[in-house]
Amino acid sequence: MRTREHAPASLFVSLLAVFFVGCGGSEHELGSKSSALTVTPTAKGVVLLDAAAYRAPGTVQITVLDSDVSGGVAVHVASTTNPKGFYTNIKQTSDGVFQGSVGLVLTATKGSLQVKNDDTITVTYQDADDGTGQAYTAPTTAKVDNTLPDLYEASVTYSASSVPAGGTISVTDTVTADPRGSSPAGPFYVYFYVSQSSTFSPNAIGAQLGYRYVSGLATGQSSTATTELALPLNLNGPYYIYAWANPWSGSVVETDGAGWPNVDANNVAGGPQFPIQ
Repeated sequence: MRTREHAPASLFVSLLAVFFVGCGGSEHELGSKSSALTVTPTAKGVVLLDAAAYRAPGTVQITVLDSDVSGGVAVHVASTTNPKGFYTNIKQTSDGVFQGSVGLVLTATKGSLQVKNDDTITVTYQDADDGTGQAYTAPTTAKVDNTLPDLYEASVTYSASSVPAGGTISVTDTVTADPRGSSPAGPFYVYFYVSQSSTFSPNAIGAQLGYRYVSGLATGQSSTATTELALPLNLNGPYYIYAWANPWSGSVVETDGAGWPNVDANNVAGGPQFPIQ
């Protein structure tokens, strides 16, 4: 989970599908693709989830906004399979903003929420004071849909030999649509990035080198291609190249449970370290 130590009270949220709960007692879906908006916490609690539907196993990112609470808050999470659910504590990341996550599992696991396909996930925040001296209950829901398409980068390969700055490198990647899905994936793009980090993070991605287009994949189908990429002139040292399937406003919703649109545990893969001189 990322934290923002000096974020202002106005929170910039980038979510796949954001639900406000507690605004007039209704839910307002803002869209199924990445949405950006500014939210100012108020005394009346609000719960945000990072998607309208999830695959399992998976992760749900939970954000609570409540301006008159500090330190941390507890939310109750439950599902159709596990209606009793449990409480989980989420930490304060800035003024009035609390963020945490809960894992979704298919078999009972302590500390995670057991679900099955077509379950409803319910996350509830009990606000002790909504600004008028009254207690307030703020629930929100999402679905479990294991028929959703899911992309994963199966491999990224290229020569580990030295390449001059400004030179070109041939990168071969294979992207696969999860065979569990019943819906086709696509169309989408695979983007290529160069980074000095051996661990991929959207916070630390380097220059975008290029991309390739995939018109679509049936469930279980793969696409393998070799892409010629030009390296920037101002690079020097050891680097890695990452292939990121469907990162920006793509047709397949994926999330790492940390608020980043279209990043999950498997739709990004990197190749070996190589020197740029």
